[in-house]
Amino acid sequence: MTNLALSLRSTPARRHFKTKTGQNNHFLITVLVGLDGVLDEKVDISPDFSTSWTPKDRVSSYHRSRQYVLESALVWITDLVDGYRAAIMRMPGLLPDSTITRINRLDGRANKLRELAKSLDMEPSDSELLIRAAYSWRNRVVHSSNSSERVSADLRARLLEATDRIHANYRGLDIEQYISNVEGTSAPTFKETASTIAAAQQLVEVIDASVTKRLDLEVFTESLIANYMRQRFENGRRSVFAEYWATDAAKTTARLRQLLLQDGLSPADNGVSKLSPEWIAEIVGFSAREARSRFMKEREL
Repeated sequence: MTNLALSLRSTPARRHFKTKTGQNNHFLITVLVGLDGVLDEKVDISPDFSTSWTPKDRVSSYHRSRQYVLESALVWITDLVDGYRAAIMRMPGLLPDSTITRINRLDGRANKLRELAKSLDMEPSDSELLIRAAYSWRNRVVHSSNSSERVSADLRARLLEATDRIHANYRGLDIEQYISNVEGTSAPTFKETASTIAAAQQLVEVIDASVTKRLDLEVFTESLIANYMRQRFENGRRSVFAEYWATDAAKTTARLRQLLLQDGLSPADNGVSKLSPEWIAEIVGFSAREARSRFMKEREL
């Protein structure tokens, strides 16, 4: 049964985030390089395009397109951070229902992000501060009628206090100019957008490390097994419990282990697992009927 000595090194939410953001900077630079070619009249439309492209003013088209690309990248990355936050809050075994309800009732993505971090006993990091400010920028871009997005006094003070660190760690980012641009009408510069992307990646990494340490792995693992079994059972695979809970405990262990590895768990480092031997013995020792009762108990059959 020691084959079920497993751990969670990275949440499904972070793996999804990394898939979506893996080469964001590369893609952003590639598009901006292409736009430079447009400005310098070194590129023209390919015959493969089934549309016309005849800008009356290449310079104007260049600047407007560059603004569009940078703003789109900023909106994209901040939305992905919010999607990560929402996914983390749905993880069984992490937060009490009362905490989830309280956070969901808050106004604004920045406030929800701060409260999630606070619930994980995390002090505001520079990456979190940058993302919370970027939410104001994102809101101004998406809701163009709202041109008066302001950075709160507390957030402004914290950002200014971190001026030297942010300058050193984010490509020489000028935080006073960053705040001014957030609250003004300017589009983000490449440096500001790239710094926001870097901050998002760093923030998700540190939140995820806190989540995997605090998570009740037995509750989470049981939810993974239950979701898998319910989906197969309700899609007509009525023998799924008998397939997994055979009379041979070794086969049950091997099948559950494979299922959990596919769902993102990993062999525990040095064999140290948050899954207790008692919990493993209980789950593996079920009969097929007992497993069905345990994992379908929240649904009416």
